[in-house]
Amino acid sequence: MTDSTYPPLWTQGAIDLYEEAIEERPDLKGLAHAALVQVCDLVAVADRGDAIALADGFVATGSAGQPIAHPSLVEARLARSSALTILARLVPPSGPNRQQREARSRRGRIGGGA
Repeated sequence: MTDSTYPPLWTQGAIDLYEEAIEERPDLKGLAHAALVQVCDLVAVADRGDAIALADGFVATGSAGQPIAHPSLVEARLARSSALTILARLVPPSGPNRQQREARSRRGRIGGGA
């Protein structure tokens, strides 16, 4: 997908996740690609839920007037949990691309890169 073809409701976090996943697994097609799109939809829902909860100070008023955790925060957490479950099945924990990135990251932390 190019920037102009991302779904309009995707947040920057969802777009970044999509691009990173495609970089790691450019072979994703069909149902696997559809699952990745669903993951990104869930991340966008979670991001928006976090923003709503943040705007309300993460607290809402319960039915008896008591303060409760904002419902959008709870929904965001559930969306992220579902997204991570799906993503774990799509992107294997090891592979040449991941190993290369991890090695570059270690070099950057240890010796300053280049």
